[in-house]
Amino acid sequence: MNKVILDLEFCGLPKKLTQEYELCKHEIIQVGAVLLNEENEIISSFDQLIKPQYSSITSEISELTHISDETVKDAAGFSEVMDAFFEWAGDEAEFYSWSMIDLQILTEERSLKRYKNQKLDQAVKHWFDLQQIVDDMLHLSKNLALEKALSACDIAFVGQQHSACDDARNTARLYQIMQNPEEFRKRMQPLIDFMTPKEDVTTSMGSLFSKLKISPVE
Repeated sequence: MNKVILDLEFCGLPKKLTQEYELCKHEIIQVGAVLLNEENEIISSFDQLIKPQYSSITSEISELTHISDETVKDAAGFSEVMDAFFEWAGDEAEFYSWSMIDLQILTEERSLKRYKNQKLDQAVKHWFDLQQIVDDMLHLSKNLALEKALSACDIAFVGQQHSACDDARNTARLYQIMQNPEEFRKRMQPLIDFMTPKEDVTTSMGSLFSKLKISPVE
């Protein structure tokens, strides 16, 4: 089965649109993804901007993503781009994103805009949180940022951060390394050691005295 590794960029919905804001707090402005075959090789990519229906792109979002109202003025709308995306992804695929925020935003916007697509229904059933998979593999108690995971694996980010397709492509490079769990953990070990809480000396000594039924000298 092919794998789709994707990233979404989005802007905030105006709070003054009370009814719409209750359903959806963001609008997607870019969809970026790469398609991996069964050998986990990148065989295709998808990168499209979306013109938001309700929102203006703030200067903060523009600075982060290099996407502005001017950039998306001629872009297609949400439904058209999502139709193209799921057509590109194919009939059978697994979907991976770094955290489940992208899926949450996608489903909220789908609800707001009453978007219907059976391929999205199927995608939801085969959508995986790659960040959580990494956390579970490494037994981490805190979520690991993508940038830290890449750095720990000695993967230099290629392209522009917060460009959806570049983020997806670099996430795919991490995914490829993860297919060798032993090698992946070896690369990540220094970060694991850094993130693992160190036992407090006072606490550990107190536990020892308690087990030996000895009162520590004050």
